[in-house]
Amino acid sequence: MGLREFRDSRGVSWKVWDVTPEAIHPVTAAEEFLAEYRDGWLCFESEEDRRRLPLYPKGWSELTDEELEKLLTTAQPLPKRRRTGMTPTTPHTPAPGAPVVRRDDTTKG
Repeated sequence: MGLREFRDSRGVSWKVWDVTPEAIHPVTAAEEFLAEYRDGWLCFESEEDRRRLPLYPKGWSELTDEELEKLLTTAQPLPKRRRTGMTPTTPHTPAPGAPVVRRDDTTKG
């Protein structure tokens, strides 16, 4: 899997990488819904947008930024990622609703 970054003509920064057939889980690869994606695809991702393009050129990582932008315009938009509503936690912050266990350091046990 290669990775490229480029800016489009509007100044939007994009990351581009390929998903190859070897990277697709065998169970997923066997699904009929993959259709034109069976041979892999290019992923385009910016802060606000995600797209994917099946049937991409083999030497895509060597293309100019302008050529990548042309591919981007033909790539299929993906739905926005949904937020799960989960609150991020750190090791020092218990998850909401988690029992709080307090230990008195002066006692042994």
